[in-house]
Amino acid sequence: MQIPVEMRSYRSLEKIAEGGMGIVCRGVHSRLDIPVAIKFLALDKILKSDKGALEKSPFRRFFEEARILGMMNHENIVEVFDVNEEDGLFYIAMEFIEGGSLKDWIKDQRLYSGSSKQALDRIMKITICFARGLEYVHKYGQIHQDVKPANVLLTPDGTAKVSDFGLVNLKSAQLQRPIGLNMGGTSDIAATYGGMTPAYCSPEQAQLASLTSANDNPAVKLTKQTDIWSWAVSVLEIFSGDVSWMGGQIADSALESYLESGPQEETLPPMPQKLAELLSRCLRQDPKERPEDFSEIIAELRKIR
Repeated sequence: MQIPVEMRSYRSLEKIAEGGMGIVCRGVHSRLDIPVAIKFLALDKILKSDKGALEKSPFRRFFEEARILGMMNHENIVEVFDVNEEDGLFYIAMEFIEGGSLKDWIKDQRLYSGSSKQALDRIMKITICFARGLEYVHKYGQIHQDVKPANVLLTPDGTAKVSDFGLVNLKSAQLQRPIGLNMGGTSDIAATYGGMTPAYCSPEQAQLASLTSANDNPAVKLTKQTDIWSWAVSVLEIFSGDVSWMGGQIADSALESYLESGPQEETLPPMPQKLAELLSRCLRQDPKERPEDFSEIIAELRKIR
């Protein structure tokens, strides 16, 4: 996939990341003169895996999801500036976040700098911002479906912004199963199987991923509780310092193991008991037994902080 150095509205493009179905570049908005992140959909890879993809109108869904994302205006959601196509390249231009991802902060231990108290306060601030962003996503009738630390970007001062709603990571199988939208409210948010990362997936996502076709078990749907599960797995990684479980669907057992042994490194602050109790509720195998929504989780997090 060849990415141009200059586009009609953007200049100085430089590749900074590449995923299975897309490339992310840093660039500069030609008129506003501000840095932007541009995500390109790897059309060649999609067509290679499914030569009939264009006939299935995947890009209508691509633009519709991007349009909805662009309408979201929240301090804990990455802002979208532009969704377009140029010379056969489909892209989304978004605000560029200087601080890197939450995954980066965990890996290089920026997240744990200072005293244990300072680190814990920083972590609680980030987890609340993380939850607030997802709460807003759900209010728009969307389910993220790929909640993980790598999809949470942080400003240098530690403000968290949820990003990457699966728009770049589209796969041929997903393009044949459009995600359902419920713009009328939040009481019945559901979606068929979309993008996910195995280490953070919910039990219901793992079940859907194992099906050979979308009609194998039409009764299985993804609700906002799947994002609640993956959020809890992400918070568990924060306190564990890494992913030690084989799949996200067994993160409830991983939490139990963590609570028995505690942090594996001295640089990691211990998890507050009340937070452990909240994560335990979020990691219940039956989605109906998890918190109803993120507003409930946020209220608990603010009490803990």
